[in-house]
Amino acid sequence: MAAASSADLPETQQVRRDAATLSALRHPLTPPLPLRPRQFGNVLLAGKDQHRQENLGTLRMHGGGFGWKSKTTGNVIAVSKDDLRGAEWAKTPPYACMLKLKVKGGFTHMFVGLRSQDKALITEYVSKAFGVELVDVPFSWKGWNWGEAVVDGGSITFKVEDQ
Repeated sequence: MAAASSADLPETQQVRRDAATLSALRHPLTPPLPLRPRQFGNVLLAGKDQHRQENLGTLRMHGGGFGWKSKTTGNVIAVSKDDLRGAEWAKTPPYACMLKLKVKGGFTHMFVGLRSQDKALITEYVSKAFGVELVDVPFSWKGWNWGEAVVDGGSITFKVEDQ
């Protein structure tokens, strides 16, 4: 049996077939959809005064980078995609997680209060949108401060057994 030409098909089937053909042709040529911006509430800007009320805010990921805004003062910290040099993830006591962003010039911004289930979303977003790998950093809760001292920007880290 020979295949029916588009002239032999009823008009509704012909329209469906033409629409399917166009969709199939257009699909490989269309650029991938951009990632949707994501935000996380009640995130602390970590540092020496991290428990002050003005350091509680919202962290937002978008195609241009990261942004954090204080809930009380409205102060904003912006990390552009071009300035981002690295990202680290760590669990902090008691149940929260921390995102550490390394920025051009040796600066770091730490954000505490993320949930462990946010890690998968942030890992994927950072990888696809910024081309940066999210590194998992374990902390020692034993109070040890011996090992190899590593100075990175304005912070000192003691690494034991390369961790």
